[in-house]
Amino acid sequence: MTSEVTIAALDIARVAGVGRAAVSNWRRRHSDFPQPVGGTTSSPLFSLNQVESWLDEHGKSFRLSEADRFWQRVRTSVDDIRLGEFVGHIGACLVLAKRQPEVWRRSSVGPAKKVAAALESAIARSPDLPRTDLDTFPDSWVALFKEAAELASTVGPSTTYERLCERYQETRARRGVATGPEVVDLIARIASTAICPGGSVMDPSCGIGTLLKALRGAGGTRSLGQSADEFAARICASRLLLDCDQQVQVAAADAVKVDAFKGELVDVVACEPAVDRAWGYDELIADSRWELGLPPRSEPELAWLQHCLAHLRPGGLGAVVLPAAVASRRAGRRIRGNLLRAGLLRAIIALPLSGPGVVGPRDLWILIKADGGETPQSVLMVDGSHESIDVPATWQAFLSDQVLGDGARAVRVIDLLDDEIDLSPTRQLALSKPSDGSEYVEAEAAWCKIIDALGDALPRLSQRGPAEQLTMTTIGELSKAGVIAIHQPPIRMETRAGDEPVLTAKDVRHGQPASQNAAPSPGAVELLRGDVVAPLLRAGQVRVISEGGTLLGSNLVMLRPDAERMDPEFLAGCLRAAEHEAPARPSGVSGRFDTRKVRVPRLAIDEQRRLGTAFKELATLESRLAELQEVSTKLMQTARLGLIQGVIEAGRAT
Repeated sequence: MTSEVTIAALDIARVAGVGRAAVSNWRRRHSDFPQPVGGTTSSPLFSLNQVESWLDEHGKSFRLSEADRFWQRVRTSVDDIRLGEFVGHIGACLVLAKRQPEVWRRSSVGPAKKVAAALESAIARSPDLPRTDLDTFPDSWVALFKEAAELASTVGPSTTYERLCERYQETRARRGVATGPEVVDLIARIASTAICPGGSVMDPSCGIGTLLKALRGAGGTRSLGQSADEFAARICASRLLLDCDQQVQVAAADAVKVDAFKGELVDVVACEPAVDRAWGYDELIADSRWELGLPPRSEPELAWLQHCLAHLRPGGLGAVVLPAAVASRRAGRRIRGNLLRAGLLRAIIALPLSGPGVVGPRDLWILIKADGGETPQSVLMVDGSHESIDVPATWQAFLSDQVLGDGARAVRVIDLLDDEIDLSPTRQLALSKPSDGSEYVEAEAAWCKIIDALGDALPRLSQRGPAEQLTMTTIGELSKAGVIAIHQPPIRMETRAGDEPVLTAKDVRHGQPASQNAAPSPGAVELLRGDVVAPLLRAGQVRVISEGGTLLGSNLVMLRPDAERMDPEFLAGCLRAAEHEAPARPSGVSGRFDTRKVRVPRLAIDEQRRLGTAFKELATLESRLAELQEVSTKLMQTARLGLIQGVIEAGRAT
């Protein structure tokens, strides 16, 4: 095992509670910052001991848990290409230690070579863990397995393994192989109403089990999973088995090619399939799962869709994330039509184009297996990319025939069964939106009201003459001088888990109150009146806090000015002005807004307050102009559609 434990820049940022840009700044500005001891130029590795010493000497707080420290030893000792294999094996060892402690104690005693052979044999005999082609492992891993078991005895096996899986998933997310937490949460919330007491759930493309764990949290007591990646399957099984003692079955095989659970019917099937273009068309022509028709060779996603349907009990729910093109590709028209005629397809939800691993537009297809009742005559279409829409609430409103809000429509099946059978939510929402002309009338009235108010909102500004050569500084320099304190929220912040209101980046962008809640946690930042808040990922939107008591949310930075030396409105105006200055704009792949580079004129506090008043008036005007743009867009859309549909007419009454 390598004696010197290393740590990457991203992990330094995480344990120090700062952004990665801060670590880059430390390296540039501090000549005594530890030099890389490995890695590459673009991804250097540093000595963990040296980094800890440097952070301590410079008064930088850092939180390195025992699980984090152990993970850094793993990264130092295990090649990246074998990381999934290692995490799978360590999960198996923890399962063995929890479920068969005597076997673990006997197997883990002795020289490394003997222990490795004993553990390999014990794991291979475990009926709950999927077999792999590589059930052997290097003797050097034994010490790490023992260390993990010791850590698990202190903080618990499930907690220990989840922390390791979080770190492992971070390495996978950079390669785009994980379903994002927002989508996982959405599926779990929709599926929760379909899971019967003591019910069963399935993910036929389970990966490391994130979605299955969420479905278990939504009420599933029996979990079935399958993954073509044998080590991912073992990780999934280990996570579920360590989490609780309920029934778990996970198989290592491609579910479409080799159905490990043939004949099993469950309450919910959910997945984001890892599609293989060579999905077995020739071998599976006569497969009994193709009740809606043989999927075309070029449509493997429709094979996965029918595989999910084949495992649903009557009344069971399927939730499948598919590329948006599946809703409209010509080759899949026949099967899409059969889905509609059979009443199996109940909703298609366009998902946001954000999150780890997202490389293109995706839709969430909601299926319900027929239970002998009336065939549904409509399909819910939702544009889930709108931040304001509550998709689970919209789904429940659709099921109970309630009024649907903006961004959602119940489209009649008969209207979908045309030559194209295009089920794209955005297209269907545009085509099927009903109108009687009232939306145009409302938009026109709102537009006129805003226009009338704009004159009063315009600040009284006048030309002063040639620009003065003002002395400039930066927020970074002001921070060093103690004029401004810069705060960021904890790296991980669990929302929807407490009673404290949390201001999010979306709230700041849309000018709305705090929309989420969280429980108090170490490192949480409470906002005070006069604090200035801006999103990290986009310049321009800034909020001066008028009433304290909320917590600072993720992807936000808070600047707390000394009120005797810096006016908050003036500071906010400088941040907004940074949108027009190249040095402070987001750059590179991260697109992060570096507030420390924002330029600020050196002015007396009275002059700051005078300019701050003007900046505040400009912010009010900008808000009204943004509202005008939104209303103008709606005015144009409703006018054009109204003229085409004949619900409004050209010419104005006098």
